[in-house]
Amino acid sequence: MNKQMPVRSVWSTILILAAAARLAAGATYYVDGPGGDGLAEGGRDSNSGTLAAPWLTVSHGVEQLKPGDTLHIRGGEYGETLWKTIPSGTPEARVTVSNHEDEAVTLKPPADTQVNYIVGISGDSSYITLKGLILDGQKKIREQTVDISRSREGQVPHHIRVENCTIKGSRSSGLQTGSAHHCEFINLKITGNGRDKNDHGLKMGGSNNLVDGCEISHNYAFGMQIYGTGEGANGNVFRGNYVHDNGRHKNKKTAMFITKGRDNLVCNNVVVGQKTAVSLGGERTKFYNNTVVGEMRALGVSQTQNAQIKNNILVGGVRVEGGTNEKGEPNNVNPVLANNLTDRDPLFADAQAGNYRLKAGSPAIDAGVTVAEVATDKAGVARPQGQAPDIGAYEFRADQ
Repeated sequence: MNKQMPVRSVWSTILILAAAARLAAGATYYVDGPGGDGLAEGGRDSNSGTLAAPWLTVSHGVEQLKPGDTLHIRGGEYGETLWKTIPSGTPEARVTVSNHEDEAVTLKPPADTQVNYIVGISGDSSYITLKGLILDGQKKIREQTVDISRSREGQVPHHIRVENCTIKGSRSSGLQTGSAHHCEFINLKITGNGRDKNDHGLKMGGSNNLVDGCEISHNYAFGMQIYGTGEGANGNVFRGNYVHDNGRHKNKKTAMFITKGRDNLVCNNVVVGQKTAVSLGGERTKFYNNTVVGEMRALGVSQTQNAQIKNNILVGGVRVEGGTNEKGEPNNVNPVLANNLTDRDPLFADAQAGNYRLKAGSPAIDAGVTVAEVATDKAGVARPQGQAPDIGAYEFRADQ
């Protein structure tokens, strides 16, 4: 015999679920600076934060946010920084700071004020999304344009998402993540950062992060450096990025420097660099279906254990270090290199114009092996299109 739930319990459950849904949906607020795409005079921080009655400053806007809320910033330039002011969300209700629709929003240093960062997220901050913003240090800030770092007490940010943003103009590195974990960096443009040998486009030391679809270019040292902090940089995914024209410093010409950590996946990237374009190390690193062009060498492999290097176009060749390191340990243990194109012209569509797709007749077509982690190419095209997967970041299609 079925037992019926008491009516009071049913209504209690409904009310709890309704409250959770409202929390997840959150409220939407607006900021509008003077002279932008919104009101000519801008908003007021004493307003209610609606589209018709927006707030004036981004700083005031983020201070009002609660889990599930979204702050839309109307188009224009804002002389403001966000240093440890964005509140955390929850797994079900992220806090989002975004441009409004397709309007261009720039956060830059305040006039006549020395600051270190444009955006700083620290401590155990979590479930925050930054979307559609131009974050411009204008070569005035002393540290990173965007800094996501542990607190002095050892708390570490996690589940931070930065997407469709431009990060530029730092006198140091563009984006530094320290030990932050489970973060996503999607469709970013990281460019024009740094002035010294340790100033890179992206510096990452945490684990289980995603870097996907980013263009990293014209930074002073490396385009991307992965270094180990604490437990190391493990389980990260670097997918579908275009890294090029970095390395103005004479000794920092590597475009992608991934030499630490365990179980990192690097796939479907196009990397163009001077000297050695990619330096690869770490334990069980998977380097699949990348297109790498190096002025001196495409790929240098050193201090790896059980690295898997498959289906890559390596213009400039590959060097796997032999011998032992300073500790007397083998430089490379059991590396597997298979189905890489190193000694023939891959027949790019137009490399001079940055088009590294394949022409008909390329020796890379149908020359790869299936790897479960790479089901599509850089453009999202399913692999394979022919008898076998193509080598490199792109699958050839006759109609491309």
